[in-house]
Amino acid sequence: MKRPVVRIEYIPLNALLCDSPEAERKVHALRQNPFAESGEVLGRISGVCDGREVGGEYVFPLHLKTPIGVLSVLAGSTLFVDAAHRNCGLGMDLPELRWMKSPSCIALGASLSQMALPVHELLGYEVFRMPRYVMAWRSRAVLESKIGSLLTKMAAPIVDCALAVYAALLRLAEVIALRGVTVREVSPEDEASLKSIAELIGSDDSVFSEVHDERWLKWHLTESFSKDGPSRLMAAFDKDGFLGFCMVKRRFHAQASHRGFRNVWLGSVIEWQMRRGSEGKLGWLIAFAALMLRKEGVDAVEVLSADSRMQRFLRRLGWRRVGDGNLVIKAGDGAPSLVNNGMGEVSNWRLRPAMGDAGLS
Repeated sequence: MKRPVVRIEYIPLNALLCDSPEAERKVHALRQNPFAESGEVLGRISGVCDGREVGGEYVFPLHLKTPIGVLSVLAGSTLFVDAAHRNCGLGMDLPELRWMKSPSCIALGASLSQMALPVHELLGYEVFRMPRYVMAWRSRAVLESKIGSLLTKMAAPIVDCALAVYAALLRLAEVIALRGVTVREVSPEDEASLKSIAELIGSDDSVFSEVHDERWLKWHLTESFSKDGPSRLMAAFDKDGFLGFCMVKRRFHAQASHRGFRNVWLGSVIEWQMRRGSEGKLGWLIAFAALMLRKEGVDAVEVLSADSRMQRFLRRLGWRRVGDGNLVIKAGDGAPSLVNNGMGEVSNWRLRPAMGDAGLS
């Protein structure tokens, strides 16, 4: 059978179509990207067959801190190929074209699906996995996937009572651990706090990191791909001043995973940093955020981290590992030589769940 001919089109940011509420939110967010120098930058790579789009991917610039300076890289979002055209190679072409069109010939992606991840590996992208730790605050979704709706109605109140006891004990431990610390939410207009947070992020001594400066922070506090709204920022202070921060988001999932969890509100802690010398309080700040999200009605909270210390802390709290998140990156032909600087070593990276498009999604 003859393969269909697919033509590649490169669509600038200012020409992106808003043909649905979802697309309108994404395009609006991408147009507010502080790293997009103008509306003429590339906004989408599209595969067209017989006059209609059969696959495509939004692309947008981000900044990457490297040993040779800050580079502009191209991130991908919402990679899609029509089921009828998955035999024409478009799914391989789109991630390849992403780095080819990047100003630095470096491309990245985050939170890739189980279908997209092996494609990127095959194309030579470095893959960094971040174990996902989850704490369920309400049992209904988990129980329904295992014992059905009828038995869940009887069992859920009992299990939720046990979870409430756990939450109360965690709250007590958190209050003791953060004694003398106050936490408040930071608004997008609070320029002084955003500057302090950006400086704290910049003080991290990792060799490689995505640049999360004041502009990036404000972007994520005001824009979102999701109808559930943008991320939120919590700043912590002690007697010596600014202590650290964490960023959270809430998302509703009609189906949360392949495990069959349905109609779930999931809270995610997606960014964080602590003042040097106070790293021991970081886990408790994240516990504070998780309990805050519980109070706001989420069914579960997730934290993705490649940091073994954070993983040990969450395991000690009894959180369960449920799969992995990921970040992928490729320095293609023509990119500055970063391999000898340890680009492929996870220990050289400041990895956070908010990288790529994951903070906006």
